[in-house]
This record gives sequence, C-alpha cells and structure tokens, in this order.
Amino acid sequence: MSKSFQSDENKTKNWLLNKFNINYNGETKLNLSIKNIKEIPPFFYAPNLQKLHLEHNQIKKIPEYLPQNLQILYLYNNQITEIPEHLPQNLQILELSYNQIKDIPEHLPQNLQKLYLSDNQITENPEHLPQTLQELWLSSNQITEIPEHLPQTLQILYLGNNQITKIPEHLPQTLQELYLGYNQIDQNNITQIQLVYPNLQIYI
Repeated sequence: MSKSFQSDENKTKNWLLNKFNINYNGETKLNLSIKNIKEIPPFFYAPNLQKLHLEHNQIKKIPEYLPQNLQILYLYNNQITEIPEHLPQNLQILELSYNQIKDIPEHLPQNLQKLYLSDNQITENPEHLPQTLQELWLSSNQITEIPEHLPQTLQILYLGNNQITKIPEHLPQTLQELYLGYNQIDQNNITQIQLVYPNLQIYI
C-alpha cells in the first residue's frame, strides 16, 4: 500500500471513530445510516468494503470515490438529485428510492442486478439499462410509458403510481411480475397482454 492510500485509510478510521464511534478495521460491511451525514469526505478509503449503508441522511451527491469492490449501496431517503456515471462496476444492488432524481444515466454498472428508484422525480424512460438487471423499481415517479428497451433478464418491474395508460407488447420474456397499481390502464389492454404473456403476473 502506498503512503497516500495508507494515510487515507488512517484518516477514514479516525473519521469513523471520532464522528460516529465506529471502530472500523477493514470489514466488508459498514452501516452509516441515520447519522446526519451531508457528504462523504474525499479521503474516504475502505478497499475491502462490499456493503455500505448510507440511507436516511442528508447526502446531496453520490461521491466519486466509492470503493471499487462495493457490491451493495443503500442511499434511500437522502437529497440526491442525480446518479453519476462513475459508480463501481462490481455494484449489484443500488437503492436510491426517496430522493430527488430526475434522470437515469446511460452508463450504469454492468453487473447491476437490482435498481430501486421509487419515489423520485423521473419522467424519462431509461434506454440503456444493464443487461444483468433482474429487478427495477420505478413506482411513484412521473413516467407515462413503460420503457421499450428493457433488459431481457428482467424478472420484476414496479411502475405503480405513475401516469401510464397502456401496457405494450414488447415486454421481456423473462418478466414474471409487473406492478401497475394507481395508473390509468384499460382492462381490455390487460386481458390482451395476459394472452401474449400467460406466465406474467400483473398487479393492478
């Protein structure tokens, strides 16, 4: 380890100990939820970290220097307005519900399996989602159409409480559960889709 990284690692340990009374010694999990955190310091260095809890804070921006081994990141109920394109590529679960996000970027981690974005301000449909994605939660946004280019690995899709009026016929064959409560979808449309996708459970 270089002196720079060793210095950052010591600073990280001191920050966690002095501010939150957390004695961090390189564990793979770290819980910093409900700590009134506004930002993660630029010296934050925890290379072993795989699971990080930052929910229920006052964070406005996802930091650029997250550990590259990170697989699970919880950031729901903060004040985040955008998703950066520099997230760790090993990330598998990203929880960003209850924020102020308006757009989904084109470049998300290519190993991402679960993406939670309910209760944000999203209006545009995502077009370039990772082809590994299994669950997508977009309830309580301002979406008017079901996205056209959904990954062929998708199994669960939440789109309740939006402004959707029609279910298209271009859904992934892998889709098992579709949640569309509190939209304005005609029953004839639902019946038609159930004929095309007999194994799909549609919840209205």
